[in-house]
Formats: sequence, structure tokens, C-alpha cells
Amino acid sequence: MLTFLTTIGISSTVGEIIRNARGQIGLVSPYIQLSERMKKRLRAADCSGTGILVVHGKSALDAQTREVLSTLENLRLLYAESLHAKCYFNERQLVLSTMNLYAYSQRNNREMGIRVRKQGENGIYSEVLEEVRSIAESAEPQTV
Repeated sequence: MLTFLTTIGISSTVGEIIRNARGQIGLVSPYIQLSERMKKRLRAADCSGTGILVVHGKSALDAQTREVLSTLENLRLLYAESLHAKCYFNERQLVLSTMNLYAYSQRNNREMGIRVRKQGENGIYSEVLEEVRSIAESAEPQTV
């Protein structure tokens, strides 16, 4: 099932994706700056053994984001210089969006996105995750 989202819906759904993940979280965005709420949710997911994939691109991670990511035991951090895609997912749903994972974007920009639920999506969910896999394979591993 596809659902159209605007800025508030994207932010809310990304939070839901992280909060409700049981096996995997993927955050794919050229620019990443984690809010305090997102940091807490990622820590909680990590404590429950959820695998966390973070792929970023255009700029280096800020010190606070690096500090938080360095505490996550189930993190796979990758850098893809040519990344422009924005995708946020868990094992049941994903968001394809224009919105970077950046506080400024959430507060000041008008964004659009599509939520895809794995159940009943006619292969779109799988196709998106296959592209994420391809991006991850061509990205450079990073340490924090």
C-alpha cells in the first residue's frame, strides 16, 4: 500500500520506522543530523539487537551524530559520495522522500514522500531495498 506524505508525515513516519523496527533499520540520506528523539530511538533499537544501516554522502557527519553512532554496536556506517537518494526503512515499511535526515529540512522545507508498506505493495518494497543493497555495496565503509 502506498501513502502520500508531506513534511510532518515524513518526520512522523521515519520516527515510527525506527521505533517499531524489530530486525533492521535503514537510514539512507546524503545529509544526516540526528535529533535528540532520533538518537534515543536508535539507542533503544540498538539495545534490542536491531541492525542499523546508515548511508550518507554529501558531507561529513557532525560531531554529535558521530558520537551517538559510535555507541551503537549493531551499526553499519557507509559513505556514498554520489548519494542523492533519501530512503528510510525497517522490515515492514519504508519512506522514499525528498527530505534529508536533517533538522533544518524537517523544520523549514516543504517535502514530499511516499510510504510503502511491505504487505500488498506489488514488489515496490523489494525493488527499493534491492537498490539500497546496490548503493551499500558500492559505498565505502566508515568507522566512527
